[in-house]
Amino acid sequence: MAGSEKKAERMAKLLGEQIDTACPIMPPGGTMAQAGASVGGAIGAGLSTVGSPKTVSDVNFGRFGWLGLGATEFFVTSADFMGKPKGEAHLRAAFSDVTTTLTPGKLSLRCDVQLADGRLFAFEVKSRGPANKSTVQVVEQFAERCGASVGIPA
Repeated sequence: MAGSEKKAERMAKLLGEQIDTACPIMPPGGTMAQAGASVGGAIGAGLSTVGSPKTVSDVNFGRFGWLGLGATEFFVTSADFMGKPKGEAHLRAAFSDVTTTLTPGKLSLRCDVQLADGRLFAFEVKSRGPANKSTVQVVEQFAERCGASVGIPA
């Protein structure tokens, strides 16, 4: 199973639902904004604007959030200042009611989710480095459960 058991348990406890796997997510452009902030100066400011999303999400979960995958549906929550899931679910939808598109970038993997009610839920995860491998696997599994064919180059 993709992701860690601990992450899934935290989200399941918060929501009172069975969660198979979970991972932290960011709004579109979040990865480049973080990279720009860590570089600093004029170069960092330029980097943080490069990652700005062309299409913004209609589902706002703050600077960081969590994606949890249940047996037949998925959940999106915000994250607290320590990075743990918090609050009520911002989004709860069946896998069969959405379509997904994965877009790999240099530092991140973006996921656009078209909801049945016409809204767009967009997010990204960091994709570089061994620490992010399980997060990418959760997003790929999410896309597969939604019926998308996944073939992300390594």
